[in-house]
Amino acid sequence: MNVLVYGAGAVGSFVGAVLARAGERVSLLGRPAHVQAVARDGLHVEGPGGSRTWVRIAAASRPEELDGPFDAVVVTVKGYDTHRAASTIPHLLAPHGRVVCLQNGVGHEEVLAGQVGSGRVVAGAVTTSVSLAAPGRLVQHTRGGVVLAPWDGAPVEDLVDGLRRGGLAARAAADARGLKWSKLLLNLVANATCAVLDLPPRVIYGHPGLFRVERRMLQEAVAVGRALGVRWVDLPGFPVRMLVPTLRWPEPVARSVLRRAVSGGRGTKMPSLWHDLARGRTEVAYLNGAVARWGAAAGVPTPVNEVLARLVEELSLGLRDRELFRHHPEALMQALAR
Repeated sequence: MNVLVYGAGAVGSFVGAVLARAGERVSLLGRPAHVQAVARDGLHVEGPGGSRTWVRIAAASRPEELDGPFDAVVVTVKGYDTHRAASTIPHLLAPHGRVVCLQNGVGHEEVLAGQVGSGRVVAGAVTTSVSLAAPGRLVQHTRGGVVLAPWDGAPVEDLVDGLRRGGLAARAAADARGLKWSKLLLNLVANATCAVLDLPPRVIYGHPGLFRVERRMLQEAVAVGRALGVRWVDLPGFPVRMLVPTLRWPEPVARSVLRRAVSGGRGTKMPSLWHDLARGRTEVAYLNGAVARWGAAAGVPTPVNEVLARLVEELSLGLRDRELFRHHPEALMQALAR
């Protein structure tokens, strides 16, 4: 396959490296500093056990520099760039090609399907934790894996096979909506709350009041999913189907279990929305904002998600002073009580 990774940051570059190791022809489209380093020196990957690999991958910062058309375009851009990316993808895609959406949140597949047709869209979820140590240098922190599902009948087995041959745990799922909402639930954990308060996940889940905020937020998402008929799916390394009933357990038990899970996973690692706030643009519209929108459409109240989405958006736009919330749980409690 001739594969393009559109939006090759950490996750996109990692998936590109996996497919390149499998012998696929891969190109990266990303930010100039990163792709220039990859084009010049290749992509260096440090594995979770300290292993080091190197792959040669074509890379560019402009679509017109790419050698298409492509049999698969893997989309890993931030949510706020989905519409822009979707408008250019039809010109890059081969007649039989597919678009593979590995973005976090819900709502992206619909946008991509509007440009290329729903039968050419593949939904996906990545649970491998990776980061860019420097341009052209990628660090894989956890093994994780990838799950792919057809949005409307698009074949996925050859893509799954390529990922497996490249050394990544990968499998196919039948239910794209269940897949994306299951990943959404994971992305909601200790994300918006951490971003607003500038506190790490371990602190959030160690604070009784903030834990209640987190649990209410996740319970709202589960209620919306239930109204939509979502069937929860376990993801590589993450038993989502166990998380859902845990949220109904008595608070002391649920807090003990979830605090251990969060602290053992990414207790001190700041989440994606925290990093987004530093950049001035966030994906919250596709995370907590999506829960609120789908909840409104389904008649399910989502007050905590609505407030968190609004606060993150206002903080990113400079409409609220970040210092009012930084390290001040009581400020968030007051905002939620209004």
